[in-house]
Amino acid sequence: MVANGVNKPSNSSRPACPVTAIVFACPHVGNTFFKSAYRSFKDLKSLHIKNFGDVVPLVPALTYVDVHVQLSINTGRSPYLTFPLLPPSLHNLELYLHGVAGEQGNRGGFKLEVERDLALVNKGADLLKDEYPVPARWWVVQHKGMVKNDDGKWELKDFKHI
Repeated sequence: MVANGVNKPSNSSRPACPVTAIVFACPHVGNTFFKSAYRSFKDLKSLHIKNFGDVVPLVPALTYVDVHVQLSINTGRSPYLTFPLLPPSLHNLELYLHGVAGEQGNRGGFKLEVERDLALVNKGADLLKDEYPVPARWWVVQHKGMVKNDDGKWELKDFKHI
């Protein structure tokens, strides 16, 4: 968008609109030439969210450079999750979104600051503690009994009372 000038209003003296890419868990891309080209666009920014222990953002290790502002999260601090989290789980997008919702940064710890449905953590994985009545990998045909209620949250429908 920025490279092609799409962010600049045509036939107007108004300034260009800044563009920000928010990327989750992406591997390294680009070398020093890419970094130079990226930095030449003053209206382009990017935020890279990295989960502690996720190896994908660390590869490939050689000759690649970071151009992003980094936001580190540590889903290992979440009191809602089973442990240990295995490496493939640490790359799960729903887990990343859970981490962003509760990361406390330099203060440490984990506290959900955003009202984000916990059931989404188990949408394609089995990461929530058993005390939360959400089936593992429920995002399938008929969602394993999960239904979205009127307030937009997912819950397990009790078929015993139908």
